[in-house]
Amino acid sequence: MVLGTYKIDITKSGYTFGSTNAEVTANGATVSSVILNALAVIEERVEEVVSAESITTSGATIESSVDAELSTGGGVTETKTTVVSASIPPATVITINDVVQTGNISLAVTPMEINDVPPPPEGEMPMGAAIFEPVDAKFDKPVDVKLPVEIKLPAGLSIPVKKFEGGEWKEVGTATIDESGLGADAEVTEFGEIAVQPDVSVDEVASAPVASQGESTEIAADQLVVEEELTDTVEITNLPDGVTEEYALSLIEKMKGITLGESRKAQMEIPTVSKAVGKVAAPLSPEQPEAWVQKCFVFVVNTVTTESITLNIELGGTTLSFTIEFTYTQQSLETDCTQIWVGHSQGGV
Repeated sequence: MVLGTYKIDITKSGYTFGSTNAEVTANGATVSSVILNALAVIEERVEEVVSAESITTSGATIESSVDAELSTGGGVTETKTTVVSASIPPATVITINDVVQTGNISLAVTPMEINDVPPPPEGEMPMGAAIFEPVDAKFDKPVDVKLPVEIKLPAGLSIPVKKFEGGEWKEVGTATIDESGLGADAEVTEFGEIAVQPDVSVDEVASAPVASQGESTEIAADQLVVEEELTDTVEITNLPDGVTEEYALSLIEKMKGITLGESRKAQMEIPTVSKAVGKVAAPLSPEQPEAWVQKCFVFVVNTVTTESITLNIELGGTTLSFTIEFTYTQQSLETDCTQIWVGHSQGGV
C-alpha cells in the first residue's frame, strides 16, 4: 500500500453513516476513531407499529418534525419546523426482501443531518435527507413522502430524489418544492436513505492563516510526553438568507473533516538533546562543576483562517448561489525547549 492518508467510509444497518481517516506510514497504519449513532436513539426518529391489515383498510401515515434556525438575512434567524413524513395509501402491498408482509410492520422516519449522509457523487450535494424504515421495504403503489429541505428554494421547482443503496446513490424520482420552500414532496416505491440531491458546484475561499500562541506551561524535568485536550471551533460570520444554521454547520464539518464541539487528545514527545554546544552533558558529581539542564514549556497554538463556502445549486436551468462565511480556529500543540548550564555543588543544582 502506498504511504499517505486514506479516507474510510463506514456503513452499518440501523446506524448513521460515518467516515474516518487512516494514516499509513513506514511503521504501520493509524486509524482515527469514528462513532456511528444508532437510528433508534436519534431524538427526531419516530416509530410506529401498524398491521398489514390496517394498511389494507385505511393506509398509514407516519411523521416526524424537528425545529431549526433559519436565516432571514442581516444576522437574524427564525425557528422553522422541518417535517418528514410518509403516507402509504390503502390496499398497498408491502414486501420486505421479496416477502409479502401480513403481520405487524414497524414504520419509522428519521430526519438526517448532512454530515450523517453518505458522500454524494462528485458534482452533487444533499439539500435534505431522511431515512425511511424498514429500509428494505418496497410497495406496489407510490408512497407520498415529504422530505426536508435545509436551504429555502423557490416553490414549484423540481429537484432530483436519490436513494443510497449498495454503496452508491441511485435516482428514484423527482420531488417538487412546496409553498414554504423548506419541504419537498415526492412519490417513492421503496424505503431507505433518501435525499433531495441536485447538481451543485462548490467554491471555497480561505485567507492566509494567522497563528497565535496561548499561555505556556513549564514541563517537569522528568516528563517525557505531554498530552492536552484540543478543540477546533467555527464561528459563522455570515449566514445567507434562507439557509438553516444546522445545515451550514454540518456542511462546514463535512467540508473541513471535523466534528464541532468535540475535543481531541494531542500527544507530543518532549525532545531531548544528548549534548549542548561546546560541552557534553554529564551526570552531576562533585568533580563536574557544571551540568546541562533542559527546560521545556508546552503551549497551544490557535491558527485562525477566515473562510467561505459558496454553493451554486443548478435547478431547472437556473443557478442559485448561497455563500456561508465563517472563521475556523484550529488548535495544535507545540513545545519550546531551552538548554542551560548551571553550576552546582555536591551533586545539587
